[in-house]
Amino acid sequence: MENRKAELLLVLGAVVSFIGPALEFFSLTAAQTIDGKAFSQTGYESGDSSTYVIVGVVALICAVVTFATKSGGLRKSMGVLATLAGILGVYAGYVDMTGGSTDIDIGTGVGTYVVIVGGLLVLVGGIFLFKSRATTAAAAPAAPPAAPPPPA
Repeated sequence: MENRKAELLLVLGAVVSFIGPALEFFSLTAAQTIDGKAFSQTGYESGDSSTYVIVGVVALICAVVTFATKSGGLRKSMGVLATLAGILGVYAGYVDMTGGSTDIDIGTGVGTYVVIVGGLLVLVGGIFLFKSRATTAAAAPAAPPAAPPPPA
């Protein structure tokens, strides 16, 4: 079996990118909350999931295309696309992690860190894919030499 480290990282990064928004994305505590209760949401509930779903879908497409192709140019193209998707995932996670309001306390949930890991996996998979060589098909065995003609 060929070394498929890049494709496996893309698939793993896609799965993590899909799972991350299902986890707690943020928690909100303020001096005056409703009934004194804190509030938290997942990425899917808050609407912060679309970027991560796109990153996951792009990573899966890149993995499937590279599993199915032997073209070096197409593998490199998918590597560039996956690398850009990984950068987008990491950047979006960073923005979700650091972007908060100053008048209320917004805590970052575990889901935010998970999507950053997913983006990093896609990013590394894309880089590995870009650097990988095209797979080559096994050469067909040479035909045996033709038998000499019968004596006349």
